[in-house]
Amino acid sequence: MGRKSGRKNSKHFAKANFLMLGKILLYFNTIKYLKFSQIFYRIFYFLYRPRITLIKDIVHSQGSGTWVNPISKKESFFSDSEFRFLNTTQKLNLDSDWRKIHINDLWTYNLHYFDGINRPNIGFEKSRKLINSWIKHNPPGESKGWDSYPISLRLVNWIKWAVANKHYDRFLNDSIASQGGWLSKRIEYHLSGNHLLANAKALIFLGLYFDGNEAKKWLRKGEAIYIEELEEQILDDGGHYERSPMYHAIILEDLLDIKNASNYWENKLDKELVKKIDSVIKKMVAWLDSMTHPDGEVSFFNDSAMSISPSINDILGYIERLGFTYESILGFSHLQDSGYISVNSENFHAILDVGELGPNHQPGHAHADTLSFELSLFEKRFIVNSGTSTYSNDDRRSFERSTSAHNTVEINGMNSSQVWKSFRVGKRALPYILSISDSMPVTIRAKHDGYRSIFQSPEHQREWIIENHSLQVNDFIIGNKIRAISRIYFHPEIQIDTDGIFKIPSGGICKLTTSVENYKIIESKWSPCFGKLEKNLCIEFLLREGKNSIIFNWD
Repeated sequence: MGRKSGRKNSKHFAKANFLMLGKILLYFNTIKYLKFSQIFYRIFYFLYRPRITLIKDIVHSQGSGTWVNPISKKESFFSDSEFRFLNTTQKLNLDSDWRKIHINDLWTYNLHYFDGINRPNIGFEKSRKLINSWIKHNPPGESKGWDSYPISLRLVNWIKWAVANKHYDRFLNDSIASQGGWLSKRIEYHLSGNHLLANAKALIFLGLYFDGNEAKKWLRKGEAIYIEELEEQILDDGGHYERSPMYHAIILEDLLDIKNASNYWENKLDKELVKKIDSVIKKMVAWLDSMTHPDGEVSFFNDSAMSISPSINDILGYIERLGFTYESILGFSHLQDSGYISVNSENFHAILDVGELGPNHQPGHAHADTLSFELSLFEKRFIVNSGTSTYSNDDRRSFERSTSAHNTVEINGMNSSQVWKSFRVGKRALPYILSISDSMPVTIRAKHDGYRSIFQSPEHQREWIIENHSLQVNDFIIGNKIRAISRIYFHPEIQIDTDGIFKIPSGGICKLTTSVENYKIIESKWSPCFGKLEKNLCIEFLLREGKNSIIFNWD
């Protein structure tokens, strides 16, 4: 009895040690990529709390140039007490509810952004009442609204509102300046990425909106951050380095807003920055066009969803008002630095992910979606990744970031990259492009090392062969005693009959043929936007070792 008990305890001890080792490696692979500045500022801001002082020498600066209408945001203020964000409506008492957490942190952040304040139909008195209520009931540091990111978005929205309504009262301007002082001492160097660009944009707006010594400091600081970060964050192919089409569109809108403000407050913004912004805008628009489906909305790679970022049509309308021109181009686009390939014609648009998850020091919006793809047919979405409905640390968030939520291959029930919690990534898959032929039929072959470990080295290689009326996906599974599953998710409007025939809402027909003998149709849920789930269908293919072919023919 004693020996059995000893062996049992020994097994439990070994298992506990193995789990502990796995956890240590997870943390190590998550932290080792961080920059020193990220670690330093995370500790510094935990210990340091800035003090708010009234800035005496600051005065409003009247612009002399042309201000054009920026992109109008989605309606969110429906009455004095009813607010709707992320497809969830809540009634609030503006005398007591500003500082509470509502629904979740992201919904609360949206409340403090004031994105809807510049809609034409909101009315001046209603919008002024909302702004004054916020100022009155949100003392410095006493709510989520004083986090640096919501401050950054709110300040820009308030300044846009003041310019559009020519309303510059002292109560408003004192609050804007106080928030600017707080923000300037809590720049999100520890997060980097789109947050840092949003902080810098707000400092630039503050420096243009005000005159005085403090305003000059804000402007110079914002310019310096922007010049440095544009160089790092905007890749040579025009993509933002977080590889999220949604955040790319947000940052592109930020650049257009800065261009608009620079035109209005003439000769205040650094000329080299203006020139850099003009150049970057053109590349970013082309990138976004390649990554946008025919329905005008972004593709769902990494954290991307509809109704958060502006659509390509919103962007094109804004750049036209600012004097830019752009024409969409059909064909093959290899966004080499971002790791995406776009192939489109009049009846289809395929977008393939053959790149890294994102910047190593900031993969917070990354999904384990290596070698995934999406496909639109006859201007309708057909094959879709599962989308992003939440940032909460829950089962749905874990699923949406997982390999199993994307149109790629999962081996042994593992994620190709170690996504964990809401915004963490441990070990990352490294993809390799093996070959590309960019003339019809377009052929791309790639692989990644995400499933390698100290115990085994299974490998997934994928080949896409794209013609005007067909897409063939060949998956090569290399390794012994492994379980490989390929999943293909379909838009909710797509139905499948018993003969493998898909009916497309626009009137087209698509037929599935496959060399895979073992597959099944399952029900799933697709998220077109935050807070919303729609039923859709998925086909799970149980792959064998060697070559497995899945072919879609449409007409």
